[in-house]
Amino acid sequence: MSIIKLFILQLLGEDGENMPHYTEFGAEARKIMLKRGIKMIDVAKEIGVSVSYLSDIFNGARAGEKQKPRIAKMLGMESEVSK
Repeated sequence: MSIIKLFILQLLGEDGENMPHYTEFGAEARKIMLKRGIKMIDVAKEIGVSVSYLSDIFNGARAGEKQKPRIAKMLGMESEVSK
């Protein structure tokens, strides 16, 4: 893992405590993405939305009912897939 990624994860905290603008789902997804080097644009393209739409899902501005299960499956968030 690169030094930059480690620094970002350290800043964010393991529990996402420094991501107050994200929902619980969004914070967990972003942590996984950072650990794996997955970019927002990669997820957005995979699920067929814009980066800003994806960001809105992560911060709770959009419900993302159709997209959340696809995001969860893509990132291996098994507890979220069944919701």
